[in-house]
Amino acid sequence: IVFHMSQRGCYKFADHVTSELKSRRDVWLNSQSTQTRVLRAKAQIEAHRDGQLCHGAGGNKKAKPNSDVADDEQSTGKFCSVCEDARSTLSTLVDFIDNRFTLLPHDRTPPSAKEIRDMVYMDQDDPMYIALLYGIGVHHAGVGRKYKLAVEYFFRTKRLAVVFATGTLAMGIHMPCRSVVFAGDSAYLNPLNFRQMSGRSGRRNLDLRGSVVFLGIRKDKVFRLIRSQLPNLQGNMLLNPSFCLRVLIKHSMLTSSSAPALFISQFENSVKRLLCEPLFLGDQTLSVMQINHYFRFCIDLLSQAHMIDEDGTPTDLCGLVAHLFFTEPSNILFVTVLASGFLFDLCNQDKSDEEIELDVLDVLARIFTRTPVYRIPEQRHSSVVVFPPPSSQFLQLIEQHNQFTMTSLVRYLRCFVHSFREELPTDSTLPMSKVDFSTTQPNNQESGIHTAIQSITRSTQIRSNFFAIGGHNDQFKDMQEMCWSLRSGLFIDSDIIPFFSLLKLQNSYALDFYKHGQSKALQTDNGISPSDIYETLFDFSLILKAVHAALKRRFEANPNTPFGNERVVTVLGNVSKTFETKFRDELGHVR
Repeated sequence: IVFHMSQRGCYKFADHVTSELKSRRDVWLNSQSTQTRVLRAKAQIEAHRDGQLCHGAGGNKKAKPNSDVADDEQSTGKFCSVCEDARSTLSTLVDFIDNRFTLLPHDRTPPSAKEIRDMVYMDQDDPMYIALLYGIGVHHAGVGRKYKLAVEYFFRTKRLAVVFATGTLAMGIHMPCRSVVFAGDSAYLNPLNFRQMSGRSGRRNLDLRGSVVFLGIRKDKVFRLIRSQLPNLQGNMLLNPSFCLRVLIKHSMLTSSSAPALFISQFENSVKRLLCEPLFLGDQTLSVMQINHYFRFCIDLLSQAHMIDEDGTPTDLCGLVAHLFFTEPSNILFVTVLASGFLFDLCNQDKSDEEIELDVLDVLARIFTRTPVYRIPEQRHSSVVVFPPPSSQFLQLIEQHNQFTMTSLVRYLRCFVHSFREELPTDSTLPMSKVDFSTTQPNNQESGIHTAIQSITRSTQIRSNFFAIGGHNDQFKDMQEMCWSLRSGLFIDSDIIPFFSLLKLQNSYALDFYKHGQSKALQTDNGISPSDIYETLFDFSLILKAVHAALKRRFEANPNTPFGNERVVTVLGNVSKTFETKFRDELGHVR
């Protein structure tokens, strides 16, 4: 495996090696001896077609006319032995890539064209297809999923001699090898990635030793990579409302399906252990007590949002929220927008169907595609690039959602502080003057400051006293302000709170693609990386299909629910189908 942190560099390496091997094969194929064998095989096949060879194994009888030969061939399903040998020889010389012109050992053969076509559809002129024929693969985030699976399969079966890869092969994929090459330096080549990548070579029970080769990297960095200590690994599992909802859905499925009591008990015990294990703790700033209280906050939030009932049973569209857990807080905001009737009003405007579908996609793209714009090109071809300001009604829904989330979070934090006031540390000593205003007997010199500070900080419970000195109370305008102004002992990560922050400049690449269907414009105008265009559009296409399928099922089950309106379902179906059609027409060849 050759690791190079640039996708373009991986392509260049693969093209260069493939071109070198192909040129050597072309020299052999154009040699006089090879051409003589090719011409002889073609002559034998042509002679069979003209009826000059006998049909059958004997080869001494006069052949039948062409029509009779064809009928006989169809009936027996065989060619004459001479023709079979000629076809095999011609296929071996022209179509088959001999391992002499690959980097594979003599007892290994590269993948054939049929084996590649069985796993992934690729154009025969595609350089990556030609590289696979010569036993060379490329693996990075920009290539298609099926192509990556084909590369992984052929490499594990020892049909590929070398794979040029970025950090996608650093961890999580079983692709052991004998040698690893680090080709070129990069800022992403750190000690952790080095250990993970170099660990591909010399796997236990597969090889006695492995080789690591450095190419184009300074000697001092090589020594630093080898000698550096690994960073401490910390848990990064997010405890958010979507996770809690998935747990409740699983529990509801077990109880409703009459599962054995042992299964239900094991699942409940697993959830209890999960909340007590340090996967959520990180650097121990979030205590086990706060984890349990935060789990209760998520349950209350889901209950107030009418996603679960009083018994904890999931309600309408909980499956959609859980299915789109990776988009939080967008999944929860979408249900809020849907329940408000905003999409129903949008779909019943006095406009043409095309305009209505464009408005609906605009809303969905604002909710689910949250990519900022860092640079607006001076000359744009056909993309808007930046979303215009949203409508006042949509803004009001976002503000209501954020206010509801913030109010619930403040209530939860106050309850936690009230329950564990004695265990929580106090912010009582000023950092510069060292005045401790928690003492009951202040010094004479400190009495004035002490009295003033105590009168101010009595109005806060969850905000740090040092921020309270500036006149702040427990009212927060956004999540960022809350996260960096909480008192000691409290920890809140903005990633686990379903607070929907509006971006000042939000990229409108999904809406632009829906209008023009050009992937090149997304690269030049919207600034989307070529390696990310397919994945971002493909993910949004799946989101549209999931939303439409969930609403359609809900409408068919109960047409009177606010989550299932026939007009909304029809418009969403048209939007999803149109977007998928444009996506397949433009990028369907990638996978």
